[in-house]
Amino acid sequence: MMKFYCAWFALSTVLISMPLTGCSVQKANDIERRDILVEDAEIAPEPMIGRPLSMQRAGDYLLILDNKTDSLAHLVDVACGRYAGDFVAKGVGPGEFGNVVMFSTIPGRDDAFTLLRADNRDLYVAEVEGTDSLYLTYTRILNLDTWNVGSLADGGYIGTDGYVEYPEIFTMFDREGHVTGHYGDRMPEDRAAKAGNVAMTAAYQFGFAVSPDGRKVVAIASGDEAAAFFRLEADTLRAVNQFRNSSMKHRFADGQYLGVDGHEEVRFLEGTADNERVYILYDGRQLDDSNWTGNMLWVYDWDGNKVGEYALSRRVRAMTAPDEFGRIYAISQDGTDPILVSFSVR
Repeated sequence: MMKFYCAWFALSTVLISMPLTGCSVQKANDIERRDILVEDAEIAPEPMIGRPLSMQRAGDYLLILDNKTDSLAHLVDVACGRYAGDFVAKGVGPGEFGNVVMFSTIPGRDDAFTLLRADNRDLYVAEVEGTDSLYLTYTRILNLDTWNVGSLADGGYIGTDGYVEYPEIFTMFDREGHVTGHYGDRMPEDRAAKAGNVAMTAAYQFGFAVSPDGRKVVAIASGDEAAAFFRLEADTLRAVNQFRNSSMKHRFADGQYLGVDGHEEVRFLEGTADNERVYILYDGRQLDDSNWTGNMLWVYDWDGNKVGEYALSRRVRAMTAPDEFGRIYAISQDGTDPILVSFSVR
């Protein structure tokens, strides 16, 4: 959905902000290192964000999942720099949602998101409607037995789940919601096999990001330093590369499946991707000092090669994929209530 009356605002914002993106550029071993300036996003009125869990961007729109406000989602029109309001009403009545666990984008759609409900795992498409006044309409698509979901180029879906009876990271579904296979190696320690699949999937949790074209997927460890890169081929995922650079030790006997005792270093937090790069937020502090935000952005190509390390001027979380100008939106909580910020990686 293109809104030409907003085009002048978007262009002027890019032209003003581009010279401020960073300094201290150097390259070593084909890895670019750069300092990145993180700025408050120019949105009016400013969204009152409570407890942000995730954020996605589709076209001109940001959808922020927030479980501490009267509704479950904030809608922001970044092209016009305006906050459209909060949506996805909480409740059990018609058109209300008990909880939403995940938003995701849809390949080829710039005005719609998928919403996965936590209570019954029904998947909805939420479409942005209107021009001067924006609102969301919801259509139930199907039921998917997964906790997180992403849409693929072939019309199918990919998901991750917790405490499952299989060791793989991903479950793939066809467009009707039928399971077509499990993919991805959690790369556990040798002794983890003795703990069983449930303990292992808890210890080696992964999130994921899907490229906007829906043809590439990356699994990103939660708290650890590990990732695996895949490409969609026909109706399967082909593993391209994977790594684990970790010294974390999981205390399975004590039920410490996450392997973090308060003094373990937190590494990867979350990630996002465009069609050329994967952007992973890195923390590096000990768990008892961390509020699950990071100020380092590690960048990889889709072959799993590290190509960049960016130092952010503020700690952030809940990043969006870069847009055509390289601009990423995120949430910052550096000693303040959560606020929407942005920065450029080009």
